[in-house]
Amino acid sequence: MVKFPTRRSLLTAGTGGSLAAVAAAFLLRGRPGEPVPEPSSTQPAASASGTGSLRTDLTAHSRLLGRNVPYSLYLPAAVSSVLRRGGQDGGLPVVFLLHGVSGKHTDWVSKGGIVATLERAIAAGRIPACALVMPDARRDPGEPGGGQDETFYINDAGSGPGVLRYEDMFIEEFVPTVEKAHGLGGRAENRSVAGLSIGGYGALWYALRYPGLFSAAAGLSTAHFTDEGYRAMPMKEWNRFFGHAFGRDRAGSARLTDRFMNYNLAAVIRRTAPARLRHTRWYLGCGTEDTNFLPGTGDLRTAFAARGVTPEAVLQPGVHGWSYWSVAAEPMLDFLGRQFS
Repeated sequence: MVKFPTRRSLLTAGTGGSLAAVAAAFLLRGRPGEPVPEPSSTQPAASASGTGSLRTDLTAHSRLLGRNVPYSLYLPAAVSSVLRRGGQDGGLPVVFLLHGVSGKHTDWVSKGGIVATLERAIAAGRIPACALVMPDARRDPGEPGGGQDETFYINDAGSGPGVLRYEDMFIEEFVPTVEKAHGLGGRAENRSVAGLSIGGYGALWYALRYPGLFSAAAGLSTAHFTDEGYRAMPMKEWNRFFGHAFGRDRAGSARLTDRFMNYNLAAVIRRTAPARLRHTRWYLGCGTEDTNFLPGTGDLRTAFAARGVTPEAVLQPGVHGWSYWSVAAEPMLDFLGRQFS
């Protein structure tokens, strides 16, 4: 009988192969005694690429959020005719790809041209055939337009009505549900996570928080700032991005609470054992004209270097926008694809 790990045991497990095995079992099976809900679709296929298949109308139910989570799914040509079901030995390699501020699960497709970029890499033989899963991270996917407070891909502080546990949902429900339904991942060697801006934060945070779950993690224009940057952030932006997680209307150094530093990427890297960091291959990208986010990327590189870990770091011309991200996605996908077993 399989003993299912608790979330705490995942966070405190030692390094080595045993952690990856435990994590794979956890992600594949879900919580003990709970059936893994099936994703659902209420519409026909939203669109299709030239060779693979793309769905932008799928949802996975979350008990933790009390609602469905929309997501987009791309399957390469070899498996596009069916939504495959996988087993405990793992499935098709998959990249969980996270969107940015005011974004949604279709952004990487409609704005970033990610399917064409991936298909070129697969056709050229630079990476193996793999799937893309792009979840929606909005607090309220039914609310039109942007401007709503961000989840930042983590849990809200506190408990009770209105408190959103997005991180718990993603790790405990979304990943196992989607992987089981479509025959994806199943083990760290077949699973990676990446994102842009706040999605870059989410990708790096999940890989740091749950070592052994992802073979690689990548952040483009990652929404990480130096301590000075957090102190100087305008109140409106602080409340929108961090108010739910770290407290609204905080100013200056009062923002850098113990809880905040527990979620600060550079601080977490600096106190993490190098062996634990090496469970994952790391990728950092940023546009050279992205003046607000480039210092944070440098801060992360410095933090990794202090632990003797060298991430793949690629700086390219560009600002904080799709003109950069659509181009930067190519070397990022090449890197992620090389990490799949």
